[in-house]
Formats: sequence, structure tokens, C-alpha cells
Amino acid sequence: MNSSGELPSVVLKLTEQDLLTIPPRDIHPHLTSIDLSRNQLSAVALAPLSRAGGGLVALNLADNDLRDLTQAAGVWEALGGLEDLDISANCLSSLEGLSALSSLTTLRADDNQVTDLGSLHRLQYVRGGTPPGLSQLSSLSLARNHLSSVRLEVEGHQDHAAQL
Repeated sequence: MNSSGELPSVVLKLTEQDLLTIPPRDIHPHLTSIDLSRNQLSAVALAPLSRAGGGLVALNLADNDLRDLTQAAGVWEALGGLEDLDISANCLSSLEGLSALSSLTTLRADDNQVTDLGSLHRLQYVRGGTPPGLSQLSSLSLARNHLSSVRLEVEGHQDHAAQL
């Protein structure tokens, strides 16, 4: 513990290891940040991440072999405290499956093949209490994808549409 009584940040960095799976022994509940960029991980291989639990706030999965995020639905539910997710440079065509990340503030999904925002198109704004879904999202990066238009619906506010 540090002088304020908080546990220190614990970071795991396993970049450029050609990992096909995540060694479960390396994932524990005290991790606050995990960098698994530049490996060969598929969504199915993400299951051990659920061991990190709600304390994980940053996860970098850029430049892997992610194709379908719904295959890791249980992982996203277990990582309810995740605030920063980088899934850039993968093979994703949709962002479906991420709506369980209710604390997410930053999502980087550049350099994919995204044609559909899935459940991300609807951001719910609810006064009082913690809103459901991805309502905390303040930064969304989708550069170099295959989107032709983006329509964001924010409940309680006027809809906004942008042509790309």
C-alpha cells in the first residue's frame, strides 16, 4: 500500500511475444493495466482476462488477431471497471459485444474493418444514478475502417448523424 492506503498500480506488459493464448498464471486481480499488443491473440483466447476482474482499468489488445468480440462476452462482463480499451489493428468488422463495459471512457478501434457499430450506436444518457451501456464513453477513435456513415443516438438529446 502507498501512503494514502491505496494499492499501487500493477501493470503487465506482454507485447511482441507471439502469444496465441494468455498465460492464466500471469493474470491476477491486482492488475490495473495489461498490454498484450502485437501478439496473435483471438477473442477466444481472452478468457483468462476475466481473472483480472473489476480492478483492471486499461487494456491494450492492439495488433492481434481479434475477429469477433462477442466470443469474449463473459470477459467484457467481468471487466466492468475497464476505462480504456485499445483494439486497433485487428480484423474486426463489428464492435458488437462491448456494451457490457459500462465504465469505458476511451475506445480505440482504428485500422480494422468495422462496417457496423453494433450496440455502440446508442449511448444512453440518464440523469441520476449510473447509466447503463457505454454512456461514459468520451473518446471513440475509428480511423481507417469501412464505415460509410455514423449515427449516434443519445437518449434525451437530439440525434446526430455524420457522413464519412
